[in-house]
Amino acid sequence: MAASAVQRTFAFTSAVTGEKVTVTCMPGCTISHDTDGNTPEHPHDIYCSIPGSAGELPLFGPLCDTGRPEDFRFLSWQIQSNPFSGRPAERLPFVAIEAINEHYIEYLDPDTLEMVISHLQKRVDSLREAHAQLVNVRTTYLNRPEMAA
Repeated sequence: MAASAVQRTFAFTSAVTGEKVTVTCMPGCTISHDTDGNTPEHPHDIYCSIPGSAGELPLFGPLCDTGRPEDFRFLSWQIQSNPFSGRPAERLPFVAIEAINEHYIEYLDPDTLEMVISHLQKRVDSLREAHAQLVNVRTTYLNRPEMAA
């Protein structure tokens, strides 16, 4: 999803100062800020977000509660901005990657995101090696004489 160049503004009353604060959304923000203006808000609760692609991974095993394969969110991402954060880097748009169900790698600026992508590619290459080795080990293990009996 491409970010729109249209920037929306909204206002809320700060629960800290009681003052009316006007905010300009991050370009492409899809959050409805209608409720932010209805009640006093803590500024640190205000954020903007652009949804990215959400991946799912059907898993079976100890992570599952039902005894059946379950879908886990996997390597999903979104672009966010927290305009009133105490950390200046969080005020700028950043990427949050959901590694798996509510476990995040957050606050990635463009350079750090590129580094994560590079490391993920290396890990994928390593996992491909593990897969090939696993296939060979299982084949050897299952073809042992005592397994054939």
